[in-house]
Formats: sequence, C-alpha cells, structure tokens
Amino acid sequence: TRELALRQVFMRIGRMSLATLIIIIGVILLPLPGPGWVVIAAGFTLLSKDVAWADRVVQRIRKRLPQDDDGKIPRSTIVTMVVMSVAAMSIALWWQFGR
Repeated sequence: TRELALRQVFMRIGRMSLATLIIIIGVILLPLPGPGWVVIAAGFTLLSKDVAWADRVVQRIRKRLPQDDDGKIPRSTIVTMVVMSVAAMSIALWWQFGR
C-alpha cells in the first residue's frame, strides 16, 4: 500500500541519517583515545543495508579481519574487540573526568 511504501522510505532515510551520524562520530573519535575505527565500521555496517558502495566497504573490512573456515568472524575476536573498546573508552573517560 501507499502508507507502507511511505513508511519504508522514511525508515530508509532515518537509517541512512543515523549511519551517517555514527560515521561522523567515529571520524571525530579517531584522534581521541577511543574506538574510532570500530564506530566507523558500525556506521558502514548500518549504511550497507541501503547503499551498495557501503556494502563493498563492509566486505573489504571483513576481509581484513581474522575469519574461521566458514568465513565467520570468531567469537573470541568479537569479544576481544568489544573488551578493548570498552577499556579504551573507560580510560578516556577516567582521564578526562576522574583524575
């Protein structure tokens, strides 16, 4: 229906806007101690649902990550990335506000 099509257009625009905002935040985080590259990758992953060139960027990122035999990223790699990101953000917040 027309309402469904209109809702899907607004969802797509909203998702693309959010992804662009996440990528911009990631670029801002690059010179700061924090997970800038991880945030940028998350933004491109969200953007890849709607834009073909972002999907190609995500595929290039996935090729650079260690993979299992079946092509999936090992759970240990994901856990390590999350732990390191949280640690970097915690240290940055402590450095800024806690000392």
